[in-house]
Amino acid sequence: MLSALSPVSTSRLLAGDALPPSPPHSLAPSPPGIRRAAEQFEAIILRQLLAPALDSMAGGSLSGNSGPAGGAVYGYLLTDVLAQAMSQGGGFGFADIIEHQLSPKNPPPAAGKPQKHSQP
Repeated sequence: MLSALSPVSTSRLLAGDALPPSPPHSLAPSPPGIRRAAEQFEAIILRQLLAPALDSMAGGSLSGNSGPAGGAVYGYLLTDVLAQAMSQGGGFGFADIIEHQLSPKNPPPAAGKPQKHSQP
């Protein structure tokens, strides 16, 4: 039945020949990747905090409750740009905390170097 659903033969699928080999990758993200993810997460938090504040300052026109129909789109874009800029400029420090928590505590040993084992 599987062969009826897919042009790949069942024997090739079971043998593992049907899929191309996946490139080797590390499970831990690189430190620049961690920083970028932390800034993006902080921007999400800031966007959630800024949206109601900016909406109330604009009298509800940013969320589309009153005024032109496109106000909601421009309001979201304004909130998004402000949140991204604040996060990249340091924000509230959430990105630093998140980066610290996600960074590997003990980096893996370099290839060829023996590991030191501590004894109790």
